[in-house]
Amino acid sequence: MKLLLDMGLAPRTADYLCRLGHDAMHLRNRGQEKLADQDVVRAADAEGRTVVTFDLDYARIIALQRLGKPSGPSISR
Repeated sequence: MKLLLDMGLAPRTADYLCRLGHDAMHLRNRGQEKLADQDVVRAADAEGRTVVTFDLDYARIIALQRLGKPSGPSISR
């Protein structure tokens, strides 16, 4: 599973998930800690990653960007 962890989670969570065999990246480790939420969604979509977050606005962002599903590659553009 490919994951992109948002700033609300500790970077060590990504490390732990990697040890479990997941492909987990944290925004801070990528130098993207100031990335806007909609850009986080775009990056995750482009890489086929699922965003892991505590933010409640991601569902709205995904709907407004008309992504095919909340994680992974979109169905239509």
